[in-house]
Amino acid sequence: MKKASEKRVHELELKNKALQTEVEELRNSLANVSVASDDGVRKIKENYLQKLNDLEEQVGELKKKLEAQSQLLIQKQKHVEAAKQLHYEIQRIKAQKVQLQWSMKKQSVQFRLCKAALEKEILQVMPL
Repeated sequence: MKKASEKRVHELELKNKALQTEVEELRNSLANVSVASDDGVRKIKENYLQKLNDLEEQVGELKKKLEAQSQLLIQKQKHVEAAKQLHYEIQRIKAQKVQLQWSMKKQSVQFRLCKAALEKEILQVMPL
């Protein structure tokens, strides 16, 4: 999933660069068009301006998508890291639980042994 997100970001960056290159070409073409009163030149200039505006809008949209994709990727990485931390914490707590259970069992055995020894002493001291 991370690779897919990175691939999408890369694709958006490439498309953004291509559109920016096309915008620059259109601007250069517009600069080369003379300011004549001829209708054909005027129509070409209007078409270039319209296409330039459309491309600039596309570039803006792509930049927004790219930023959103980058933010999602950053959030995903943060969530993955948090999940890893929680997993490690769970493992630590499980190990601690096992250790406590072992300790309780050991203490229980020691208590029973001490109690049995104490009862044996009491029986030896007290005559029946």
